[in-house]
Amino acid sequence: MVTQPYNITGQRGGSVILNCSYSGYKERDVLGANIYWRLGNITGPYVYHPYKEMVHPDYAGRTEVTGSADLHIRGLQMSDDSTYYCFVMLRLCRGSNKKEKQIQFGEGTQLIVTGCERAQSVQVLRLS
Repeated sequence: MVTQPYNITGQRGGSVILNCSYSGYKERDVLGANIYWRLGNITGPYVYHPYKEMVHPDYAGRTEVTGSADLHIRGLQMSDDSTYYCFVMLRLCRGSNKKEKQIQFGEGTQLIVTGCERAQSVQVLRLS
């Protein structure tokens, strides 16, 4: 079972960590785990993928996994304001010579980015 908090707030230009954890297995049974994060929905573009070329260009070089599955996003932009989905693909050993794959999906974390969206227009008056 993958769990994630529902809402997190970050400031434009700053960074955030979106939490994700997975459970429901015995650690000794895990042969490996791949962590993935997607944007918007569970089939949206990747914001984190083990293969860097799979990451959407807007997130290239700005994301990494920390801890076991948490997503660290640097240089927050107003366009990062969205829902993020974690999913984990586990490779498990179930008895002698029996391997199994298990995929666990998170429920989504809403990232709310705060900060000035755009500069206000300023009217300049010329005095004569």
